[in-house]
Amino acid sequence: MNHNSSKSNNPLQGVNCCASNCHYWGNGDHCHATSIQVTPPEASGSQDTDCETFLPKH
Repeated sequence: MNHNSSKSNNPLQGVNCCASNCHYWGNGDHCHATSIQVTPPEASGSQDTDCETFLPKH
């Protein structure tokens, strides 16, 4: 499931992303989504989380 977001010219402050194959990724490991959604709610650690905003580059 993909969280609806749009791509911004400015990176999302405080969010670093290493997924260079994501549509929202920018140089310097910045996320250029206007917002992100991280799931699941019952995660107990970072290894249990997923970025629902991830959109593969075309």
